[in-house]
Amino acid sequence: MNRKSPNLKHGFTLVELVVVIIIIALIAGFSAMAYSKIAKNMRLSTAKNTIISALDNARAYAIKNNRYVITVFRPKLSGDGSEQYYECVVADWDGDSANSGDWTYDRFIPIDGQKPKNLPIGIGVAAPGIALNADHIWWVCTYLPSNAVVKNNSLMGEMVGILYNPEGRVVVRNSESGSDRIWVDFDRDGIQTIDLALRNDDEFDPIYVDWTQPVDDLPSGAYFDVEAPESETYIGLANLLSIFDYDAFREKWGATRTNYPNFTDIARSDWERNPSNGTVDKYDRDWHFTDFINNTTDRIQFNRYSGVPEK
Repeated sequence: MNRKSPNLKHGFTLVELVVVIIIIALIAGFSAMAYSKIAKNMRLSTAKNTIISALDNARAYAIKNNRYVITVFRPKLSGDGSEQYYECVVADWDGDSANSGDWTYDRFIPIDGQKPKNLPIGIGVAAPGIALNADHIWWVCTYLPSNAVVKNNSLMGEMVGILYNPEGRVVVRNSESGSDRIWVDFDRDGIQTIDLALRNDDEFDPIYVDWTQPVDDLPSGAYFDVEAPESETYIGLANLLSIFDYDAFREKWGATRTNYPNFTDIARSDWERNPSNGTVDKYDRDWHFTDFINNTTDRIQFNRYSGVPEK
């Protein structure tokens, strides 16, 4: 008697299919999260390496040529103005100083052959506000897309830089000139483009100071605040840097509360003016950055004797 073997093949049940789909979705989700984290870490690592390379070049040039050399982190806009990146500009002082009243100002010029190094889009650079005796606050430059594309909705920040003396050590003052302020003539025309506005004024109202001619006392203004890509403000010199994810900060800065006394609830997409009275305290912005940087970011420090940058 012939018996046929039973057909043991059968399809998946609906429950089994659902379970498999859920597992695949979870794996894909975790993979995407892991990839995003890896990509962010790679951007930060690339930025650190680029900055250290620029600093090493600046230090070597200072020692070789017996000059004061500065590395400035200048904010720039992408082609369509929608994104911001920093470029590392290396400039030196050839003895060009000027006076206004009782103040001395040094003009630095980008070094020929030292092409600016670009940092990845979305990476920020910060330094302690030593220039105005506020080293407990991290200075961070303006988010240019807000100012350049949509006026009146973002408070300004400052350009920061690292100054090497001729021995290759990091300093916060040019002892040869005794200068009070340093600026970089990015376009090499001898004319400084700075803003006349006060710290809480978002309008770009530039004045042009021709340092090739005698200069009377400068009018009062916010000469550290960057309001446009062409700004040639004074540089906030420091002996410590922080590199951080600017995009991540902008996504979450309003969600974290602190116990800082000046930290008020202005959690909006940008630091826009308070619609109730038209004003906002710039230091609220500074405290947001300070809190974020203190808790999440890495530092670049400098050997106090040699000036060599250290991660």
